Amino acid sequence: MRAPALITLVAAVLWGSMAGLVAAGGKQAAPGLPQAAATPAQVDPGQAMSRIGQTMVGIGNRAFMATWSVAYGRFKPASFEDKLTSRKVPVPAEAFVLTLEGNRVVRASDMKVVGAPRVEALQGDASRSRLAERLPGKQPVITLEAPDGEFGITWKAVVRDGATYVRQELLVSARKAPLPLQRIGILDVAMPGASVAGTVQGSPVVSGGAFVGLEHPMSQCEVEGGVARCSLAREVPVPAGQNLPVSIVTGVTAPGQLRRGFLAYLERERAHPYRPFLHYNSWYDLGYFSKFDEKASLDVVEAFGRELATGRGVQIDSFLFDDGWDDPKTLWRFHEGFPEGLARIRLAAAKFGAAPGVWLSPWGGYGEPKKERLAAGAEQGFETNERGFALSGPIYYTRFHDTCLAFVRTYGVNQFKFDGIGRATGTQRGSAFGSDFEAAIQLIEDLRAERPDVFINLTTGTWPSPFWLRYADSIWRGGEDHDFAGVGSDRQQWITYRDEQTYANIVQGGPLYPLNSLMLHGIIYARKAHDLNNDPSGAFTHEVRSYFGTGTQLQEMYISHDLLSQENWDELAQCAKWS
Repeated sequence: MRAPALITLVAAVLWGSMAGLVAAGGKQAAPGLPQAAATPAQVDPGQAMSRIGQTMVGIGNRAFMATWSVAYGRFKPASFEDKLTSRKVPVPAEAFVLTLEGNRVVRASDMKVVGAPRVEALQGDASRSRLAERLPGKQPVITLEAPDGEFGITWKAVVRDGATYVRQELLVSARKAPLPLQRIGILDVAMPGASVAGTVQGSPVVSGGAFVGLEHPMSQCEVEGGVARCSLAREVPVPAGQNLPVSIVTGVTAPGQLRRGFLAYLERERAHPYRPFLHYNSWYDLGYFSKFDEKASLDVVEAFGRELATGRGVQIDSFLFDDGWDDPKTLWRFHEGFPEGLARIRLAAAKFGAAPGVWLSPWGGYGEPKKERLAAGAEQGFETNERGFALSGPIYYTRFHDTCLAFVRTYGVNQFKFDGIGRATGTQRGSAFGSDFEAAIQLIEDLRAERPDVFINLTTGTWPSPFWLRYADSIWRGGEDHDFAGVGSDRQQWITYRDEQTYANIVQGGPLYPLNSLMLHGIIYARKAHDLNNDPSGAFTHEVRSYFGTGTQLQEMYISHDLLSQENWDELAQCAKWS
């Protein structure tokens, strides 16, 4: 039975108002500087300003000023001034607290300041994928040594020009032996009126117009009895001779502009700034728990390229080949229908300014293909857990990691759909990762090092922590791939279901997560899509307009090209170009 609608999106009104704004002469942002990155502050924060003395270091600008004491060789927070609201934000007694094995506690003030604090000038690098790193700034740097010398920490307070926030970066360095670190606490302070902005892990603390967060999707923040606390658990030791990076953000926003101010911070600091990424996805069209081949894939590239790119001037970014390209009995190797892998598809897509993308499932996929992959993996010694393959397993991680890098290097893949991550906790024997999610984060960082503009879509298994965007470009909205709710035609009910799930799973769970960075499951008009393989009511226009009107950057087309009329193609092209 179809559920009653919770949200109704009136597509015609939405499209009309937005089209009017465009017609009125709305300007686009300069390349590399998205409008979303503009800071909604009452004053221009301006350039970073630093202070350094024998007993104090500070960093800030016209929006805020943060200071720390280094008196008597001990490092402690001193103050945080919010200049936008002329108030003092409470600071914790300790900059950080490490809990080691056996409940041994090492506080920042227990550690010794080594050498003199210094301030480093940061140069902007236009080639970086992260917007903030394209901008100049400053950072005080302090070196700290544990009382027994078993580890050290390099602390930085990073402020880039135009920022309304400071990012504290900790680099925890194990020395001759593994460091049995179990938890890092970064906030424990009375903060009247504070709350956690979300019900999921990785939600920041907010107080008035200020926000504080540990920049990791598995961080844990709480406010109890007026006391705010944030920490990050660690499941495995830091290996001897290696480093563990941890980062904390403290920011301010203009009165009444908390969400806008937080999203301005996020746009600057996410792995890659917002960018519309229009692409075809083969699910529901070529494959649906079934195999497809190179010929069918090439036909799709040619058809979409002809109708959209050549015929209507639309920029197509990618052609993503979902489940159905691999031989499940080999584990992430092509089946015989792709004798040259994606080589010919790469060349065909390039004619239209696009590149191939690929679906892989860290936990092994779904249904019968997953069973076959798990059976093949067992013969090769790949680690598993109750959800399927364990990405944190050292043998399986190596296969999955090397496969992904090969896709980029050999076939020019420009996007990955990672579908099914695994467990957020639990370790595998011999693993350097405390969970499958930690392994996924490292994998993504390696892929971005190889190709900074790669688009990463993390699907099943994620939750709406805004800090996922430090690594990925989008996450899953939750719910079924498609379903129906409310009234109207099948297609109108699908639109309502999509928006209902977005509200229930994202807006309520993570109110500061940007809705422009979700996998909504695209526009669906495909032969294998239940009740969405035709359009008797003529609601395709409603779906297309409502979809592009959401502003989501992951623009997916689950479309069988031979089902579309010329009018359908015209509508699709018009909306894609508008977006």
